[in-house]
Amino acid sequence: MKFKNMTHRVKTNICFALLFLAASFISSCQKDNSPAPDANLAANVTNANLTPLATTTSKYKLTAPLYYINKSNFTINGDSINGGNSIGINLLGCTNVHITKCKIMNSTNRGISIYGCTNVLVDSCFVSNVVQGIYVHSSTQVRIQSNQLLNMKAGGFIQFDDVTGSYNRISFNKCEDVLKAGTNPNPAGGDGINLYKSKGLPNDPIYVIGNYIRGGGTNTGPLGMSGIVAGDGGIGQYQDIENNILVNPGYAGIQHISGSNITIKNNKIFSSNVPWSGVGLCTANYSNLKVSGNVISNNQINWIAGYLNMARTRNVLYKPNVTSVLNPVPTGWSTNVINAPAVTASILPAVMIKP
Repeated sequence: MKFKNMTHRVKTNICFALLFLAASFISSCQKDNSPAPDANLAANVTNANLTPLATTTSKYKLTAPLYYINKSNFTINGDSINGGNSIGINLLGCTNVHITKCKIMNSTNRGISIYGCTNVLVDSCFVSNVVQGIYVHSSTQVRIQSNQLLNMKAGGFIQFDDVTGSYNRISFNKCEDVLKAGTNPNPAGGDGINLYKSKGLPNDPIYVIGNYIRGGGTNTGPLGMSGIVAGDGGIGQYQDIENNILVNPGYAGIQHISGSNITIKNNKIFSSNVPWSGVGLCTANYSNLKVSGNVISNNQINWIAGYLNMARTRNVLYKPNVTSVLNPVPTGWSTNVINAPAVTASILPAVMIKP
């Protein structure tokens, strides 16, 4: 959500567009390091279903940051990348790509960036100590599945930005920011999983399913970062957020902040009394656009708000924007369970990420 980040996002989008145009002129000068195409890649990527992948080990090969422009039908498999100042894996205008069993670490930039692409599957990768984990912009048919993301430097774990159409998934990823010591232990960060101006289809929404999130930004206040944000940017539609588990994810657990035809159900959300914890589950409307068709139901929340609340319980919040016409109470709102006794820090395993 974060209005303070919108200007930054606009600037980022403009920069990426300029980068894309510049890259188109120089792509013919770059060495083609594309792996051999997988004949079944398109079918394999498109048919990826909503089940977690089996944990596998990989023998990594040390590789410089990878940069592909307008390439199709290739696989990136088993690369170990120390990003430095570069994006670890950068795709611009690519089609039918499978990124699997890679390790991307130690960058002052993003781990993986996917811009203007179609039919991309990222699975079984480990991304750590980068500014932002996986960023997807102006793309369609993108699956981010069964990855591990650890300790982002400033941004969130996964963001869809203007992702539209069918077969868009964020599923069964394990995401963790380990709390550091000190009075300002973690950077402000970004939302753990953010859907910004992204639209699925009525019969095929954007799915955010079965993800684990522990830890997040430790800045305080209503503009603090959240575990999962739906409907960001005001025009999001057809997003389905189910069966995710969040522990101490930041200022808020799951926020629906605008957008229509969004479903948030069967999630478990917990926070202990930390100074930056605000609200467990929130529906609001910061866009001044009328929203409709939203369902928020059967979520279990156990949340202690430390931020300006003297350690009081603050599990759910319904905040209409000016009038309830702009933000009607979502269907199923009364079925959400607050003070859920079984929802504790132990809903996630003590050791969650095993690179």
